Amino acid sequence: MPYDTGQNYKLIYGPNDTPYQVKRSSDGYVGYKVGIAQVEENSRSGWNSYGTSAGALAGTRWAKWEDQKLENNGIIDFRGGKSIGMYVYRPQQANSYDTTLTYVKMLNTANGKIQLSGAESYGMKLASRSDSSAEMKNMGEIELRVNPNGSDKADNSAAMALMEDESVTNNVSMARGKAVNETTTGLIKLSGVQNSIGMFVNINSDMTNKGKIKIDSTIAEATTDQPMNIAMRADYGTGHGGTATVGSNAEVINDTAGEITLKGTYAIGQLARVSTATNKGKILTDTDIKNSIGMSTLGGKLTNEGTITLTGSGVSKNIGVFLNSYTLNGTTYNPTGVLGANSAITVSGDSSTGILINGSASTATPATATLDYGGNVTVTGNGVSGMTIGDNNNGKAEVTVKNDGKVTVNNGANPSDVYQYTSGTNTIKQGSYGIVVSKNSKLVSDGTHNVEVDVNVKGT
Repeated sequence: MPYDTGQNYKLIYGPNDTPYQVKRSSDGYVGYKVGIAQVEENSRSGWNSYGTSAGALAGTRWAKWEDQKLENNGIIDFRGGKSIGMYVYRPQQANSYDTTLTYVKMLNTANGKIQLSGAESYGMKLASRSDSSAEMKNMGEIELRVNPNGSDKADNSAAMALMEDESVTNNVSMARGKAVNETTTGLIKLSGVQNSIGMFVNINSDMTNKGKIKIDSTIAEATTDQPMNIAMRADYGTGHGGTATVGSNAEVINDTAGEITLKGTYAIGQLARVSTATNKGKILTDTDIKNSIGMSTLGGKLTNEGTITLTGSGVSKNIGVFLNSYTLNGTTYNPTGVLGANSAITVSGDSSTGILINGSASTATPATATLDYGGNVTVTGNGVSGMTIGDNNNGKAEVTVKNDGKVTVNNGANPSDVYQYTSGTNTIKQGSYGIVVSKNSKLVSDGTHNVEVDVNVKGT
């Protein structure tokens, strides 16, 4: 592919005259590939009618778009950036169409594999207004990976995505419960990449994991803008199919059969930013994990009725559940959370925390960061905390015990000790605690239920 004169790219124009600078990757691949697609031209007005010579069929439709399927039963292996394995794109740029939405059944079968090795790529992506019958399901394998024959990586990519798209003039939509990583055979893998996501949604819909999502990446620590990988992420929308109304906007659900495994560093099981995350299944560790979070919400809502196990060794700095406020367009959103009676959170590794909740004490929506507590929390290591409420600065949070539970802190058969580290020329000692309630914050019972605290710590 020849580049434009004097440039290191070829300039092309896409929908809405959007410019794209197409160039080869460091491994020599040109991306911008699409494997299987449904596009708007499939429904141009009048193209699907039988003519007068068809007799009794004259004027009737022969194109049954409501039955259209996009199905991958083989291997899609794309190298080079900005590529998409399976794609529905219907921007609705004109009015002369038979249908203004998609009925598509997009399916990566149990035999299907989508392998991506280029940055800013998608395994399965839908950008269209959808009928309630439309669906996007992975029953096979989608992997975001390092090029097996080079060094290109699928950084800043997503295996499955339901995203706003400003060029879709009638807004991207999909009925809830229709975007699924399916049970038994559905597998999403993030291998050796960073800033990538297994399942991503920012429209008023949801995505559900009933299968497996596996993260296995070692990411270096950064001084700013720390790269992370996220198994499931929900985000607020901007009016192109999504909103910032928590409870009716985007949600990610790890269902009862769903299993998320984390390995390496800087990984998050579920993240909801001014949106919702729900875990009914398992968020686990494969061997060892550091600097990672099981579930988190920033200004949204999370609910855990399942199992979260983060196993670290040495200095790990893991957090089981993390809730904090988020400021969007001048409005501060406080987080809310529910840990149900079956919630089981286990975190290990020095400088780790079971539950950390903080919020804004100033004008916010809702007014206070809250967590309804239940279930069990166990944290082992040195310099650890079972539950920390508030930040002892300007933050404020309230935890109410609504189901009986237990917080356990120790170092296995031994007491948790002090974690000592150096910051500049200073030596810092971080103690271990069962529950820390900071100023302005609260831990209270609903009047019926209680939390038992079993703490075995030492140190000075």
